[in-house]
Amino acid sequence: MVALGLSVLIPVYNRDVSALVQDLLSQAPSWPGPVEVLLFDDKSEEGFQALNRPLAALPGVRYKEMPANQGRAAIRNHLAAAAGYPWLLLLDNDSQLPDAQFLSRYAAVLGRTPAAVGGTCYEAQPPADPALHLRWLYGREREARPAAVRNQDPHAQLTLNNLLIDAALFRQFGLDESLTRYGHEDTKFGWRLRQAAVPVLHLDNPVLHDGLEPAGVFLAKTHDAVRNLARLYQTEGLGGETRLVQTARRLQKLRLAAAARYALSQAEARLRRNLLSRSPSLRQLDLLKLLWFLQELRIMAPITPGIEDENNVLILSLGQVYDIDKLSEVVALLNSETIKRVAHVLIDAHELTSINVMGLELLELKNKMTKLGRYSLIFCGLKPETKFVLELLDSEKEFGELINFNSVEDAKEFLSKLPKES
Repeated sequence: MVALGLSVLIPVYNRDVSALVQDLLSQAPSWPGPVEVLLFDDKSEEGFQALNRPLAALPGVRYKEMPANQGRAAIRNHLAAAAGYPWLLLLDNDSQLPDAQFLSRYAAVLGRTPAAVGGTCYEAQPPADPALHLRWLYGREREARPAAVRNQDPHAQLTLNNLLIDAALFRQFGLDESLTRYGHEDTKFGWRLRQAAVPVLHLDNPVLHDGLEPAGVFLAKTHDAVRNLARLYQTEGLGGETRLVQTARRLQKLRLAAAARYALSQAEARLRRNLLSRSPSLRQLDLLKLLWFLQELRIMAPITPGIEDENNVLILSLGQVYDIDKLSEVVALLNSETIKRVAHVLIDAHELTSINVMGLELLELKNKMTKLGRYSLIFCGLKPETKFVLELLDSEKEFGELINFNSVEDAKEFLSKLPKES
């Protein structure tokens, strides 16, 4: 029986969990083994702690108040470390059980999978408070998915709320505590299970999410989640299957990321007004998340140009960042040692929308190069309007022939075939 024991792990923060705990205890006899409920309070306000402390006196309940706020990942790791039984059930503190068969449905899948996800559901009718409409709408449209849909990509659909998992397995992988902001701890955990070929089964056993936040709070949390996703994508290649990352990658591939970032930044105030209104649109939320993600990629991406020493070519990607950053790159090169040892500078201008602020700097760049050959400064992806500006700067005299290729690859191939004296 102990081998089938269940530890229910609930991190508590500014929430009265009395009803949830009572419902769990009432269903404990339907689980084929002992059941304990662990409540770790993550530095809630005193009023909420006073409400939950009496739960410690209930049989099968262990209540603990943390000395400082641990964060979403760390508090769950602490709960898992303290659990006494081989099965863990992770629940958020703002969940309600759907009916009296919740635990028995989980018991029915024991032995079939080391990890099972029950899902989340929301009330059918919108909340009376308009400020809660956005969070309710997002939950209904994006989170409340049947098991048949979630099982199509089970690891990507894994959520830490309402997760039944083998305790040893959870402790083996754990949650990334460096993700201190809200969001995507479960994304990384699901990715790690996929990498280890650990099966995940989804079933229709949802908990009701009744902790709807006002739209402003939800947007702040969503922004944090986007920051976490951008970090995981940049540092670990995680999240490539998400629609947000796929959209951003498509824009980058089409060399439209900078233009999209600019256009969305101009529309940001309008998007926010819609999302804070009585009739929010999830399409507007998607656009705002895309803006945030593109901004994070820009912040995290290095702005120093890449150098290909083997071909003595320096590639300056002026089209990948904002105008002030583009100008900063050129000015930095003017005073660098790099410019003294390269024969060719290749300007990638595919996303460049205005070159007139840098025309004179580009002329000075060529003049500072030690080898002033015909192809010391060439372009790729130069638009007709920006080419026209350079021509106004007497490019025939200053640049020699204004060379412009369709792609960086074409330009590099051309330069690789030049005689060394060029």
